[in-house]
Amino acid sequence: MIAFVLSLLGLETIYFTTTVVWAQNTWIDDRDYPGGPLGYQADSYWRPVPLLGTITWSIASALVQILMLFRCWIIWNRSRSVMILPILVFLASCALSGVSVYQFTKRGQDTLSNTTVNFTLINFGLTTGYNLLLTALIAGRLLYARHTLRAALGKGHARVYITVSAILIESAAFDVASSLFLMVTFAVGDSLFNVALGVQTLVMSIAPMLVLRRVAKGKAFTEGTGTTLADAGYRSQARSTSIRFRPREEVTVDVGDIEHHGESNASFTGDHSQPDAEKSPSEPPGLTTV
Repeated sequence: MIAFVLSLLGLETIYFTTTVVWAQNTWIDDRDYPGGPLGYQADSYWRPVPLLGTITWSIASALVQILMLFRCWIIWNRSRSVMILPILVFLASCALSGVSVYQFTKRGQDTLSNTTVNFTLINFGLTTGYNLLLTALIAGRLLYARHTLRAALGKGHARVYITVSAILIESAAFDVASSLFLMVTFAVGDSLFNVALGVQTLVMSIAPMLVLRRVAKGKAFTEGTGTTLADAGYRSQARSTSIRFRPREEVTVDVGDIEHHGESNASFTGDHSQPDAEKSPSEPPGLTTV
């Protein structure tokens, strides 16, 4: 993990350094170039400084893609069948990235020519599709785990373990949004492409760092995390809803005690009134006996 962070930091530092130097040459040092700053920029992709920046950006992008591919493999419990399509798309993206860099190395090659634009646009589109595929796989897996926890623990308790922010960070959804922005601006030839490239470079560096931060703090999802939490929830629910009875106790009673107890009660609760034969008949009120 430390090696990955240092490698990505070094590559991004080189990229931003070459970008600053290239901007200085374009707008300050060589602004008298035929065609002006835009003519110099269009004719300088093959030069060492911008070419080094393009190479380092491509390598950094590949490292981030490898990390997200590994995270998807872990979250899906190392399922090989699930990883077949992402691996194929990743290899195709690396191949097209190499072709695009090779196009930039040709001296006098206009970067806005049909050949270069087609290869670069396909590369951006494939990279965006790759990021979108991994985001869908990771987010889908986490949403399934969230649904399982809701069934086991309830909606309120499941939110503690799998939050919306956790799903967005683990799936690198921000990287997908910036990649779409970059691809669209490049496809339509909008001047916002330069802004989109800078934003996408920053997001591409920040997104894996957020994932690694969760890994370092022990909050990241590992293989079987969702299943383990769901099993724990089901066990907790079973313990809270089960009915337990006390063990039956045997009681021994002496028959003699029962008879003695009955006689004692009779002496206190017996009828002490006169018998019916000895009772005098009641006289109706208001009548006198003659």
